[in-house]
Amino acid sequence: MSRAKTSTSKKLSYREQQEARDLPVRIDALEREQASLNARMADPGFYRSGGDVITETLARLEAIEQELLVAYARWTELDGRSG
Repeated sequence: MSRAKTSTSKKLSYREQQEARDLPVRIDALEREQASLNARMADPGFYRSGGDVITETLARLEAIEQELLVAYARWTELDGRSG
């Protein structure tokens, strides 16, 4: 058995178990924030709020998307090792 295969089939450490338990909560919070920002941006008045607000909101949406990608990948990794 190769070293890589051995490390991926290893059981989760206590810290990883906690991380796997907490990730769905983190993902849910990010998705809620994303939905809230999208709803705010759907309001026509949002675009009259000024360039700084628009720029900050778009930057936060992009950051959330990246955080979600990382969180989903990590969750998939941990879930695959827990079984």
